[in-house]
Amino acid sequence: MFVNNIKSVEDLSMEMPNLLNMLEDALNSKWTDFAGCLEQGNRSDRGLQYNLSCGESDHVHDVDILPSFNILRVKTPDEVFTEMKSKTDNERRLYAPCFSQKQVDFVKQAPIKVKNLIRLVKYWAKVEVNREVKAVTSFFLELVVISHWKKNGSPFDFVTQDWFREVMTKLTDLTSLRILWPDQYDAALYYVFPRNPVVLDPTNPYINVAPRPKHHSLVMTCAQNVLYRMQAWQNYRTGRYADS
Repeated sequence: MFVNNIKSVEDLSMEMPNLLNMLEDALNSKWTDFAGCLEQGNRSDRGLQYNLSCGESDHVHDVDILPSFNILRVKTPDEVFTEMKSKTDNERRLYAPCFSQKQVDFVKQAPIKVKNLIRLVKYWAKVEVNREVKAVTSFFLELVVISHWKKNGSPFDFVTQDWFREVMTKLTDLTSLRILWPDQYDAALYYVFPRNPVVLDPTNPYINVAPRPKHHSLVMTCAQNVLYRMQAWQNYRTGRYADS
């Protein structure tokens, strides 16, 4: 949520507590004007979280409201990256929402078949990886698939089953994964690379969207399990072992 009377990220930082208080008061007192089923979640130092129910269904959206200064209206991305270089990690977090529309646009560029593969990979993550804890984000999965597509020449057609298997194979070796975007920016100018996995945000070189180390084993195990099942089904279809 871009705030019109904020003139800089420094102003945003100083005004953030007041902005969050005003937003919280407005939504708590008039929430029925916006949605019939809105439940407040956590409050962080830079945003509010809500659970938004969809009518009579049991589907719930997690909504994060982040007050922001739209710095990209007055500076180029490269100028913003340079400004962020001298900031602390906490200060850089205030810049992150400014790149959200660019993230959407980046994913939107992919053809429909790539998006369908992304949906399949997300479904796998939903039912196997993220059942008890959110170990991987949607954006991470989108970037892994899009990177695979680009490295294979950005084709408009491919065999979805084969590519799903290849993406899962990459995730079985998650700790070696390293995805950069040299056509977007020179990451070496801004980012001090930690140990792999590294999956940089193509719109913000200071953000590594790879899963946290405590979730690496879970992701790799789930990817290996689905590969085992795919191979077993292939063996059954081709008659490599007898039906039982």
